[in-house]
Amino acid sequence: MKALETWIDLGKRVLDRGGVALVIGKVDTGKSTLARTLLRLALDAGRRVAIVDSDIGQAGFGPPACMSLTLPPRRPILRFIGATSPAGHLLQVTVGVKLLVERAWLSGADLIIVDTSGMIQGPLGILLKLHKIELVHPNTLLVLQKEDELKSLLQRVPHLPDMEISLLPVSREARVRSPAERRAYRRRRFSAYFEKARAGWIDLSLPGRMIFGPSPSVGSLAGLLDAKGETLGLGVVKRLDANKALLLTPVKTPGAVRFLQISSIRLGPDWEEKDGLRIGEKRF
Repeated sequence: MKALETWIDLGKRVLDRGGVALVIGKVDTGKSTLARTLLRLALDAGRRVAIVDSDIGQAGFGPPACMSLTLPPRRPILRFIGATSPAGHLLQVTVGVKLLVERAWLSGADLIIVDTSGMIQGPLGILLKLHKIELVHPNTLLVLQKEDELKSLLQRVPHLPDMEISLLPVSREARVRSPAERRAYRRRRFSAYFEKARAGWIDLSLPGRMIFGPSPSVGSLAGLLDAKGETLGLGVVKRLDANKALLLTPVKTPGAVRFLQISSIRLGPDWEEKDGLRIGEKRF
């Protein structure tokens, strides 16, 4: 039986179980394709389905450096992480997954599909996935693997009540992408996100307005957060003038911005990433 046929057959069981379906696997094993297949099956069945995309490097529903919650046909709700890899951001990623799943429940979803990154092997990868499993307590754990490559992880998975583990074949159509292809994908996603963005000034001296992360510089990618810490959207620093910053952003309510979360990612005019802090640059 082909992988897609196996996935569709599995999808029927996932819909019957409801709750949370967590998809895990190495990079380029078809996790996002599986998640979208389940999403399509759920929508066709008239289910109230939500998808949490926690793959901050190869995001499929929001821009890179963000996690997202999508309840079709609504637009994605973003949660800015400020990085394209979970390494060094395990706390933000695990907390973010938990909060987005809770938000999906509160929005009335009866099936929540959680897509994850390919960081799954080695001490950090195993730790990240185990914490995600414990935090969201999936009804179904969907494991994409070739042979028994995830045996070390699966031996450590906690035996949670009511959790069914399904081992799935990797699609033959799954193709290993090079680092250059992954960067090109992020560039296209950034370009699409900022397509209708406009430039506007943010006064950094206003009471209650704060900056987190590295010192902003031209090209810095920033998360624009409201007073509750919710992500309004993303912005790119185009100019700095005393206590003001000119940001290119699609956010239509710049007055609601209370926090600027500056990342170490810099974007050039063609949306190509220019990562890393400059020598001597400090973090807040």
